[in-house]
Amino acid sequence: MITDNLLNSGEWRQVLSEEDWTALDDLIKGGDDGVIKDLHWSNQVFVDSDRRMVFDGEPYVGILVQLQNGPVSSVELILTGVREIRLDTTHDLVMRVDVRLELITLWLSGEGRSRIVGREFFYRLPAKAILGADRFDISI
Repeated sequence: MITDNLLNSGEWRQVLSEEDWTALDDLIKGGDDGVIKDLHWSNQVFVDSDRRMVFDGEPYVGILVQLQNGPVSSVELILTGVREIRLDTTHDLVMRVDVRLELITLWLSGEGRSRIVGREFFYRLPAKAILGADRFDISI
């Protein structure tokens, strides 16, 4: 259950079930009248100064969604252990979640073309709304 204390805390919460998603979705209305403001991808792999490939963890995606309607005007999302990402920017934002054993799918369009499949899904309701056109950078 999402309480006023949680709304004002700015703490990261994990989505472990359909019920967790439903509680968040009640606030963000499935992303209706929302926009993906920023999306940050890190595959956690890089080449160091000795030109060696370094594997530094699991891939993740961080997303900032800004919303026009509802009690929440912005939400930050992180999916870790990302196995698949598909984005089609020609459709309106419609968010839903499918929780399965060891996999979570965040659907980003009603047509089913945009989705992110990962191992874990976290969200944060910022204590102060993140609005405007400034650059956003999320990391874990």
